[in-house]
Amino acid sequence: MAGEVWVATHNTDAWQTAGNRRRSVAISLIRAEDIRTVFLQTRDDLGSAVVALVTSPGMDGRGASTVLVNHTERTGEEAVPELPPLFHLDLTLALSQARQVGDEEPLYVRAEYENGQWHWRIHTYEQLHERIELANLAADSL
Repeated sequence: MAGEVWVATHNTDAWQTAGNRRRSVAISLIRAEDIRTVFLQTRDDLGSAVVALVTSPGMDGRGASTVLVNHTERTGEEAVPELPPLFHLDLTLALSQARQVGDEEPLYVRAEYENGQWHWRIHTYEQLHERIELANLAADSL
């Protein structure tokens, strides 16, 4: 039996201030089985985002929406493009692939911008932790 599959949020333009240092906001984890609907939202004033409607035990049945990934205009010196028009559909493929891995440990799916393109990546806990640390180090150097 495969371990649980989670989605890790990637909100690159959300920041919190810790003293004089800018750090990326803590990553939220959402159980894949609690996601009921995903859609791509595009607004001129906010850019684009993949949004999920999440329903889990203890909620009122209507669920709550949460942003899984959003677009930022810049990451360091590199201009980052809008999310692809069908990027939310690519999430379903990544979740299906993660479920098929057959690993007993939980797996985490997260949107990442690499080599000029957005991708959904599957990580182990250690890999996810390392990615987040590297992102925070990059943010510290700005």
